[in-house]
Amino acid sequence: MANGHSVTVILLGFLALIVRSTFVSEFPTLLIPDVSFLLVIIAAGYLKPVVGILVACLLGYITDLLSESPAGYHAFLRLIVFYLTVTFYNQFQLDRLFVFVPFVFVISFFDSIGAWILVNLIGTKTVLTLYGVGGMMLLAIVNAISAPVIKGLYDFLASFLGKGNRTKAVDFSSESR
Repeated sequence: MANGHSVTVILLGFLALIVRSTFVSEFPTLLIPDVSFLLVIIAAGYLKPVVGILVACLLGYITDLLSESPAGYHAFLRLIVFYLTVTFYNQFQLDRLFVFVPFVFVISFFDSIGAWILVNLIGTKTVLTLYGVGGMMLLAIVNAISAPVIKGLYDFLASFLGKGNRTKAVDFSSESR
């Protein structure tokens, strides 16, 4: 049975992607945070790896469908982001906001570089190919600024849908061994 965290990520991600695809025509793409990316980072601390991989892949694939990207493009990048976040979650203590925001900035910038590499391998054009490194930095800044807001919304909905279950799935501390 799905817990409150996986349901929260899927619902919030689906709604946010629909809203994001609606506003893409009204605002510059680089000024809209990549919500599926942020949700994958946030959920990496709450979901078990198997569920997290499925949710990351699902959010990436929905992003592919709504952005008219090649199938699997964002799904592949979301899997990498989930893996890196789970790997570094306790090492960087991502529960702390002053660590979480810079981590989102750095991982967002490297996600943009990965997207640029995939675009060059596939041969399609995206917004990042038009704006280059400056666009990658701007998107990373927008994601880092909006990360605490999305995290707060996620925590609120997870506690509401999960009946207050806020336990972390990622715990590699020495006390738990």
